[in-house]
Amino acid sequence: MTNQKLTLEIPESLFEQLHHLAELTGQSIESLALQSITSNLPCLSEKGEHPKCASLFLYGI
Repeated sequence: MTNQKLTLEIPESLFEQLHHLAELTGQSIESLALQSITSNLPCLSEKGEHPKCASLFLYGI
């Protein structure tokens, strides 16, 4: 899988939350933002290739 660069403008308060969480967890702000985006995307694959999607299709959700 290749990566693409994405630049976002976000409110300062959201950046501060990410920064604080990054300090607490030892993770990068980028990693935390990516985790948040990934966990909130809807499942669009009917094959259920992603583990989150697979369970939704398995149970017909």
